[in-house]
Amino acid sequence: LPSAAVVVEVLSSDDETFRKFDFYAGHGVDEIVVADPATRTVRCWWLGDDGYRQEPSSDVLGVTMADLIEGVAWPQL
Repeated sequence: LPSAAVVVEVLSSDDETFRKFDFYAGHGVDEIVVADPATRTVRCWWLGDDGYRQEPSSDVLGVTMADLIEGVAWPQL
């Protein structure tokens, strides 16, 4: 396959996740899912004609971000 349908990133200190969005767009990655253990959030972005836009669910994974947040066994920080 020429590209991934979805990339999952987990934020950490000194993280470069958001700087990679242009790289992923250039490679045609359809969705980016970002989990943040510090805030216990999960967000999703879909690739459109003007770059990525945040959405409440993942079409590729077939799940809402709210369901993912509920289902994650978050680490104790």
